Amino acid sequence: MDVFSIKFVSDNTAIVNFYSLFDKNATHVANTEDFKVIFNDKGEGIFSFNEDGWGNSGTGVIKLLKDQIEVDIKLKRNQEYSNLYCIFGGKQK
Repeated sequence: MDVFSIKFVSDNTAIVNFYSLFDKNATHVANTEDFKVIFNDKGEGIFSFNEDGWGNSGTGVIKLLKDQIEVDIKLKRNQEYSNLYCIFGGKQK
């Protein structure tokens, strides 16, 4: 299960967190630390993270659309765990 958390702290700034659960008991979780995203006047915010708990990092864009939020993440995978655990990558709404 992939989860995206966003909490606005001002009109254009939010605290964001991503995490993915890999089994029903949540024994393997990939999770970014909370990080700040500043949105431009088009509702787009660029971000990066250095760690998801499994050595993966990445960059991405969050777009605030009319009735939904779009997240696009480009992962840089840790070679040791890349096929096992990481937060979600690609585009999701």
